[in-house]
Parts: sequence; structure tokens; C-alpha cells
Amino acid sequence: MKKVLAVLLSLALVLSLGLVAFATGTPEEPTQPDTDSVYDAANGGFSIVIDNAIAGETYDAYKVFDVTYANDVTAEPATNADGSDATSEHGAYSYTITPASPWWSVVTAGAAPELSTDPVEFTAKNLKFTKSTAKDGDEFIYVVEADANFSAYDFAAYLAANIPAGAAKNSATAVADSRTQTEEDIAKNIQRGTATIAVPGAGYYFVPMTTTTGALCSLDTTEPTAKIVEKNSVPDVDKKVSDKAGEGWSDKTDLDVGDTAYFKIEVTTGVGNNGDITLHDTMTESLTLNRKTGEEDADITFTITDKNGVVDPANYTITYGASHTTGEGDDAVTTTCTFDIVFKAAYILALGDNETITVQYDATLNEGARIYPLDNPNTTHIDYSNQSSTEKTVKVYSYEFDIVKVDTEGNLLPGAEFTLTRNAATKRDGETDPIKFVKEGDGYRVAKDGEEGTTTILASEDGKYHIYGLDAGVYTLTETKAPTGYNLLKDPVTIVVKGVADGEQQGHIYNGSGDSWQTTLHKETAAETVTDVDGHEATTETEKVLPDTVEVVNDTGTELPSTGGIGTTIFYIVGGVLLLGAVVVLIARRRMRADA
Repeated sequence: MKKVLAVLLSLALVLSLGLVAFATGTPEEPTQPDTDSVYDAANGGFSIVIDNAIAGETYDAYKVFDVTYANDVTAEPATNADGSDATSEHGAYSYTITPASPWWSVVTAGAAPELSTDPVEFTAKNLKFTKSTAKDGDEFIYVVEADANFSAYDFAAYLAANIPAGAAKNSATAVADSRTQTEEDIAKNIQRGTATIAVPGAGYYFVPMTTTTGALCSLDTTEPTAKIVEKNSVPDVDKKVSDKAGEGWSDKTDLDVGDTAYFKIEVTTGVGNNGDITLHDTMTESLTLNRKTGEEDADITFTITDKNGVVDPANYTITYGASHTTGEGDDAVTTTCTFDIVFKAAYILALGDNETITVQYDATLNEGARIYPLDNPNTTHIDYSNQSSTEKTVKVYSYEFDIVKVDTEGNLLPGAEFTLTRNAATKRDGETDPIKFVKEGDGYRVAKDGEEGTTTILASEDGKYHIYGLDAGVYTLTETKAPTGYNLLKDPVTIVVKGVADGEQQGHIYNGSGDSWQTTLHKETAAETVTDVDGHEATTETEKVLPDTVEVVNDTGTELPSTGGIGTTIFYIVGGVLLLGAVVVLIARRRMRADA
């Protein structure tokens, strides 16, 4: 059975089996099945039209019961409501079935009395079956009627779960039309249209729906077209990320390289869904899924729960690294998923309508992390029936900043060394100060736990330092070695890295007073193309300060930096005292001479 989406029974001519129309007129004895009636010859055939259908979705129709007519009559010229010729109409008819039908064992299950007694009359599924003397080939024809307890909804649900393997079906794929999509349709990537299933003749048909129990409809000579309106509540998916396990869920978060990102996916089942739901998840290469095993090497990478608690692993299958191709020819796109989880149809059906399945797992931001303004995405979508949901993406960010070591004229000074520490709120669990880094190229990347070749010392041969792979938070930069001939910076420097929660400030750095960090003394030359009034372009060299750069200034000589210490103040005080003493001695000597 091809999977299809939610359909509720809302049609002009859906036949509740309990209606009189189930057997318009019961003939004294059914004739042989009328497969080439006067009506069939006069009209273009029978069809089931599904309106408000999901474009691209394939719908199936199964004939459960045949129609047996008592006789054909020729009426006065007439036209049916759908415009078809109604001149030749049948008279009384009955819905019938024979034991040769693939549906026989389905609709007669639990018969009373048991069929082994070969009863002339029995009941099953609140239907009454009466054996006639007429035959279809070698099989007797049974007339089917409904009793007062019959429920079309329950019968449709039963048929949906018990479609026989040998049952013939007719199918049609819905084609989109120009109707307006609802907000829900847009959000769930749904286009609407119409599916018209051509069927071979009159009968009692069942249209199974992946997301509902299905629809039952009657086709006979007076109404050759049945119309079903699909009213679906389709499955959906949502996704969140956090830097803490089980809390703080959002669409994005900040991390150090080596930190853990926690993910939560929520799959909602929709209304009446009884088909497989496949969850696809694709991580960027800078995120490494943390695979975990438990007792007897059982895969415990994921924590999967629903309203009943932890989901039994028998209800789903997990595949890692599967490739999927969409489109054809030059438009074909192949995607390799980090993992796929298929929730089995029987589990979805048993779970019920509009229920939520929660999938939690985690990953590590690795050394290939993309640095802000780039992001590290993780994307999820689900497949159900022939449809795919819209993708839901969460993002992980990591940050960087630069340091320049300069003199009082803004010239770069090589040879200084620093350490960087975090404040308590930014610190990793179990981390000791200062932060460990790995030297890569012209910069220092935050080291992963257990990584070899790390250092806590930030050194530079040209006075420039590039630090990256940082979480948002507050950091302290401490100079541990000054350039030769320069004084060591006495007070540490506060650096505030703004993250995703800081809006427009995200990705920038600020000092402890809330001012943005940028160079004031040090400038660098950048090429800039300008256009004059005549439209001629010229390249000029322009000196610019460096944004998001910590400028650390050192002084030479015996002066101490005035970053909180007394600096040259002591020398001014001593000099002042000596000068005052000299003045006092001079005045005293003059008075002594005057007295003499």
C-alpha cells in the first residue's frame, strides 16, 4: 500500500453501510454480476475524486464489495448531477462478495456462526451475509447488509489495518492546482490539488489513508463519482539546541571548540497517522555525533521518549551515514545523513493522534569549527508517505578576537606573552586556569579535552595574536612576559565576548566598562577602491583602526604602566619633598646672614 496523508471522511456520497443505500433494492435472487451493463456502455466509467489532496501524493482505491443488479431498465432521457448520461439506469441492486474475493477472509473474520458450518446466513463486523443460489463462476454470491450496530468509521479503521496482499487497487497521484495555501500548509511544505482515481466499475470502495482510517464510498449507476475531501493533520518536526543538558533550549547556542552541544527533536504524529515516519538528521562536519554504547554494546546514542516513557527500541530502527538522492538527472541531489531513525507504522498507529516523540542526543564542536559570522548548523526533517516536511535547522556559534601588543606610538612589539582565563560562569566543568590552546597557523585555537600539544602561553613574534574557538563570556587577559626593554603590564585586561543572546552585539568584544574593543594607537593600511566624480576608479591606501581587537600598550624605561599602579607618582612626590627641603634651607641661611 502506498502511503498517503490524513483524510477525514467528508464527501457528498460516502455510504455509511448502515444506510438504506447499502442495498437499494434486494432482488429475490441476484443475477450473475453485471460487468458490462447498459449504464457502463453509455457513460465514461466510474471515478473517486479526492479534493484538497496533497500534491504529489498517491491515493489508492480498493473494491471491497461488488454490485449485483436485479435488472436493467431503460428510462426517459436524463442527465446525472455530474453531467453524465443517465438515460440507461439499473433498477434494484445489492452489494455482494464471494469467497474467491481477497477481501473475503478480512470481512468475514469472527463470523457467527462459524463458516466451517457453511451457514446460509451469518454475521461478521456488524454485517449480515446471506448466501444466494446465484454464482460467480464456481463461487456462490453472498448479499451484504449492515445491522444497526455497524460503524463505518470502525469498519474503515479495520480495513486499513488488514488490507490483503492480493487485493487489486486503482491509483492516482494528486496534481497541484491554483488554490491558496493555508499558513499551516506553507509551514509544512504542503501544496494542495486533486486526485481522480478511475475505477473499473460500480462497487463499494475503500480508500486507505496513511494518516486516517480511510474513506468508504459507494459507486453505482445513479452516482458514478464519489467525492472525498481531505482534511489532514500531517506529522511535523521541530528542533532545538542548548549548551546544557536538558534545559535552555533555543534555535542557536554558543560553544568553545571541544564543548558539547545538546539537541532535542520533537516529532508530532498528526491525526490518525498509521504509516512510517522517517527522521533525517544532517550535521555539518564541524559537529561530531557522540556515539554511545551501554550494556552488551547496545546503542544508547539517543534518548527517545513519548507519553509512555522510554520508547522500546523494537519500535524504531537507526541507520548511520545513509545517502539519499532527490530529483532526477541534472537536478539530482545526494545528501548523506548523519543518522536516520525510522519509527514503524504499527508504533505510530498505536501511539495515537497528535502525540509527540522526543529524540535527544549530543555532539561535540570539533577543531573544524566555523567561526562567527559563520555558523555550525544541524538540520532535521521527516519523511512520511510521499511527502517531506520543511527542514528545521539549529546553529552553533563560536567566536574569535585579536590582540596587538604596541608601544605608545602604536608600533607593534614582539616578544610579549599572555595567558587567558575565564570567569566562573564561562568556565567548563572541571577546567583549570588558564585556558589551554593549540597553536595552528597564525593563531591559537581553544584545545579539546585530552588533546595533545597544548599550551597556556600565547606568544607572538610580530606582536599580533589571533584567538579563536571561544564561547561567549567574560575573559581575563594577563601579560606574563613583557617585550625586552618594556615594563610588564601590572593589571590584567577584561575581555567580554558577546554571544547569540546579545542581539546586534553578537560576535563582538567589549571591555569591562562596556566599551567596544578597537585599536586607537595602532593602525593598519588597507587598499580601498574609490570612484571619482567622472566615474574613474582608483585604488588608495587608507589607514584604519582594527575593530574587535584588544590593544595592549607597553611603556619603556623606568616608568611603570599607569594601569592601576602608582607609576611615576612616587618620583614626583620624592622630588617635591627634596625641593621643599632645599627652599627651607635657603630661607634659613638668609635669615642667619641678616641677623649677623
